[in-house]
Amino acid sequence: MKSFLLSVTFAASGLLMLGCTNGTPTADTTAQQGGGHDEHGHDHDHGHDHGHADEHPETFAGAVEQLTEMRDTVKAALAENDLKKADGPVHAVGHVLEDLVSLAKKAGLSEEQQATVETAQETLFESYGALDQTIHGKESGKTWDDVGSDIDSVISSLQNLASSGGAEE
Repeated sequence: MKSFLLSVTFAASGLLMLGCTNGTPTADTTAQQGGGHDEHGHDHDHGHDHGHADEHPETFAGAVEQLTEMRDTVKAALAENDLKKADGPVHAVGHVLEDLVSLAKKAGLSEEQQATVETAQETLFESYGALDQTIHGKESGKTWDDVGSDIDSVISSLQNLASSGGAEE
């Protein structure tokens, strides 16, 4: 269990560090990102639609709804080969995933269902992390074709849990 939590923490840290910092990049995050994303062929306006007010849902069902919307946005953007449009939602996913397990507990999901949520969280961190690497020009990244079926499957299982009797909203 400790190794699972450690791997999820590292994955979350990677996605969140690549995300924005309350609307303005700091010197540290700019340096970590290699000068503010300019090497990616696009200018990053950190005031764009990361949706900070909506990133931390209050219910499990709300989190699943946001993950579904982000998935759809990323999938459409990547289908159009619009990496800039996919970038924001890929980063925002990490913020929602941070809260997913605690929201599942708050929703009253069974231990078995919570284990499913933990596995889903790990899969989504890994999958979106791989997409993020591609968006930022890393050769080790993956395409939607590589991870899309995993993301779709996990989102579907989360939707089923959110619509079950244990989830609130």
